[in-house]
Amino acid sequence: MDILGLGKAVDLVRDMLAPVGQSASEVWNGLIGDRVTYWRVRNFLRYQPMLAEEASRLGLKLNPSRIPEKYAFAWFEEASKQDEEELQILFARLLARAANGDSEASPDRRLIDILARLTTDRCAALSENVFRPAISELRSIC
Repeated sequence: MDILGLGKAVDLVRDMLAPVGQSASEVWNGLIGDRVTYWRVRNFLRYQPMLAEEASRLGLKLNPSRIPEKYAFAWFEEASKQDEEELQILFARLLARAANGDSEASPDRRLIDILARLTTDRCAALSENVFRPAISELRSIC
């Protein structure tokens, strides 16, 4: 027996929340996940012109088949989180070097991890003051 009519109110709230979902992950995806996905895809789409420009500037021949899958996945995971143009250019440079058809060197995923942790200011400071020939590849991207 529903004397106060709360059963109808509960049913109304349940019906309102049904499109969002019942589990916490469904609620997260409905409220936040789509915006995060949109933001990351928007960041990723900025790389196409940067990649072509970096390849041209460095005189590289792009051959996407030379990029190992593990490297490509790691690159996408970190690069799509970047929304600062300076860091996006550096990530584009990394991918251009990995896709260089003339290079025999295997791309190093550690460079992606290092770059993902740097801010624009830190990268510039490291480039000017710290890097030595032993890590010349990292120096060339910063």
